[in-house]
Amino acid sequence: MFKYLYGSAVKLRHPFIMKNLAIAAFCLIGTVSSYALPNVTSGSTVTLNGTFFTDPGGWSTGVNGTGHGLVNGVFQPEEQQWDFNSVWWNGTDNPGNNIVLNLNGAFVIDGFKVQADDNDVYEIDYLAPGSSAWQIAWSIPAPGGYGLTTSSNTLTTPIDATELRFEATSGDGLYAVSQIDANGYAVSNAVPDAATTFPLLAACFGGLIYSRRFFKR
Repeated sequence: MFKYLYGSAVKLRHPFIMKNLAIAAFCLIGTVSSYALPNVTSGSTVTLNGTFFTDPGGWSTGVNGTGHGLVNGVFQPEEQQWDFNSVWWNGTDNPGNNIVLNLNGAFVIDGFKVQADDNDVYEIDYLAPGSSAWQIAWSIPAPGGYGLTTSSNTLTTPIDATELRFEATSGDGLYAVSQIDANGYAVSNAVPDAATTFPLLAACFGGLIYSRRFFKR
């Protein structure tokens, strides 16, 4: 038995096997990374609907955020004061405020990552291609803590969307958001990143076949 185990270990350490294991690992890592879904809000046109940046309820104010800043991929330091470098508003005075992101295309979205004020409940709605009826994509619970806090969610069922809408649904009446990300890919791409995935797999399998030429039984 020990002889068998020792012999197996020696075989596993054979240069040919080790080389093929390395190539297989490279293929696996490369293929998985090629399927990492990018942030699809980065090219969005952002519209702030309502009145923003008025009456922070006694809080000090710093530099106000911008619509473009919500989709630039830059998150603020966790627990930064809620109205610093964010798009903020007094929801008691302006309960109808919302923020619309026109994605400038149709995208399959499977998750979100949002940085917003910690003690409020927000909602992301979406418009499906060809639809004018908003549907709920994610009701964002208050994460607690202090100030700007990041929350993320992977959807049980991916959605097709052309626009996203962000709004507050409850809380202390002082609302803020500093970043809205959505992970996905264009509807026209049946397989994400296929242009890079299939050549990578072909190169890997080619490497495995080529390496066998130098192995003598």
